[in-house]
Amino acid sequence: MPLRSGFKGETVQDFTLGIWQVDPLGRRLTHTQDQTRPPVRLSNKANGVLLTLVEAGGQVVTRDSLMDSVWPDVVVGEEVLTHAVAELRRALGDKPRRPSYIETVHKAGYRLLAPVTRGRGAERHCSADLAERHSAAGRGDERPNGHPSTSAAALPVAVPSVGTAIRFDQDRLSGTRESAGPSLRGNLLGHKRSIAVLPFADMTGDPALAQIGDGMVEDIITECARFHSLVVAARSASAAYRDRAVDPVEAGRDLEVDYLLRGSLRRLGPGLRINVQLVEVRTGAHLWAERFDRRLEEIFEVQDEIIGRIVATLSDQISCALLQEVRRRPLPDWQAYDHYMMARRYSQLPRTAEHVGRVLDFAQRAVAADPQFAPGYGMLANAYRWLAVLTDAGDAAKLRWAYQRARDCALKASELDPNDPETLRSLGWSYLACRNYAEAERFLARSHAMSPHDGDVAMSWTTALSYLGRPEEATELAQRTMQKTPEHPDYYLFDLGEALFFAGLDEKAVEFFERVPDDELDESIVVVIAALAHSGRRDAAQRHAAHYLEDLGKRWAGDPRAGAAERIAWEFEFRHVYSRPQDIARLRAGLCLAGLPI
Repeated sequence: MPLRSGFKGETVQDFTLGIWQVDPLGRRLTHTQDQTRPPVRLSNKANGVLLTLVEAGGQVVTRDSLMDSVWPDVVVGEEVLTHAVAELRRALGDKPRRPSYIETVHKAGYRLLAPVTRGRGAERHCSADLAERHSAAGRGDERPNGHPSTSAAALPVAVPSVGTAIRFDQDRLSGTRESAGPSLRGNLLGHKRSIAVLPFADMTGDPALAQIGDGMVEDIITECARFHSLVVAARSASAAYRDRAVDPVEAGRDLEVDYLLRGSLRRLGPGLRINVQLVEVRTGAHLWAERFDRRLEEIFEVQDEIIGRIVATLSDQISCALLQEVRRRPLPDWQAYDHYMMARRYSQLPRTAEHVGRVLDFAQRAVAADPQFAPGYGMLANAYRWLAVLTDAGDAAKLRWAYQRARDCALKASELDPNDPETLRSLGWSYLACRNYAEAERFLARSHAMSPHDGDVAMSWTTALSYLGRPEEATELAQRTMQKTPEHPDYYLFDLGEALFFAGLDEKAVEFFERVPDDELDESIVVVIAALAHSGRRDAAQRHAAHYLEDLGKRWAGDPRAGAAERIAWEFEFRHVYSRPQDIARLRAGLCLAGLPI
């Protein structure tokens, strides 16, 4: 990133941040109290976030300001910033819920807590070439190099509350990428080939073209994940490489995959030119490269051809029937697809009322343009489900209406395309919301079975397993998924923590909850409160409980005479739809320990 304000055009010095010596030009952190620990190298984006927070001098920096500062000429989603902050916290050894360095200010942004002291080290002048090395955080081709952490041995842990024993494997989650190399991949994947699909580069700077590229990448990932002979890196892992010029070999090693697909798009008269390359990570060799010059309405055919080439190249035993099924799918109306892509774009932003409203609007336009377009109905189902989540507490009528609309749209989508994992996932969650556990399990399990290597689908099934009273299975699945997806979103941490809580492992649950930013906990903070209370951290539990009651009062739309106990009871009736009575009892007991009127 360009070195701005107090750094730009001036002499740049090393500085001390807490127990770390920071080399801003070398993007390097050195531990001042343990000289045996190797330096930690930051990525460009994490380094940019750190310098921006340092320049703010302890003041809150909003998410928008951070993104504008670190990525001034690039449109990025908030998940990229979240990844950068998470990387920075890992490098500093910081805990999101008890921070010493970076504080998440609820619904505001981030603030640097540790004091900054200018060092006496060698001064460095920021010449043009050095500034370019730090410009546009997305363009760098280096990834962070952390030092190996010592992990405790995996031990069987008794779970009194469920009368069984599960195995929590800390080694799976505490190691670094350097410790996980090909041997780990071999154990995980067996004979299966693994691939990551990077965001396609927009060679013209056209936002509409970038949107088309994003849609192609998502569709390729979704379809390839359906082949059991392929392991496909999750969308969230690949998204970190958006708008970056990367070495495919380095990116493939970071993502721990055997192969990497990358591509680019540019305008060619009234049509498009699409270049795609499949790279073998171990050797850097191009297995194949293809150029497609097509009209806009022909990109769906290009997607199918790319998928077929990937599967034919990497799969030892191709599911010919599945491949033919993918190719036989009816091509959507172009206008419907354009509206759908706009809906998907807003669906990836924070789930505010405004953003969900835009998703709903564009999804409705999509199905109006093409009433046979299944993904449009699937997106509508998601929008109504998110609308239900945003519904004010106490408004049972609106909540039921939103969930009913979500189920109707998901059913319509599944009629049009009964083999789409995303549609099945939406349908399953709409059934779970109304406590139809059998149907919820049927559709969510099928969704996971159809995309067994899609990290987001796997974590959705993890959460469902916790709701369905199978936290031991949820814990195992979450650990496997997080191990295979090193660059995972923060909600993966919460989903694992939730499973651990209902498995009776309160201390382990709290460890993961502490790594989740506060603004990611709005919907399920009660589980965190209960875990803190059961683990003996009553003061922390009571503080969160007070905030929860305050927030519940602000969003209460029911009987104004209702007290705190009645409002919490409403939440348990309509929000906390866990299937096992003992799980509900455990949650209630934790809230009671935290001082809430249960």
